Amino acid sequence: KMCDMKPGDVVLNCGCGFGGFVEYCRKKGMEAYGITIAKAQSDENSREKGDWFYWGDYTKFKPEVEESKVTVAPAE
Repeated sequence: KMCDMKPGDVVLNCGCGFGGFVEYCRKKGMEAYGITIAKAQSDENSREKGDWFYWGDYTKFKPEVEESKVTVAPAE
């Protein structure tokens, strides 16, 4: 129920670490992506989990979907 997210929603997990939340969201039917500033984490996530991870500064990230359809979920 976090952020009223539901299947079909687009989620950007900022500071995704090793991608656990992204995996969880995808299993629940959301179109989830992760971004991290740690190159090693981004590379491992892409290699091990799928092409849903980005490396960079989330404040400069420009998703290819309408921003109004993205729920940004920052790391805690």
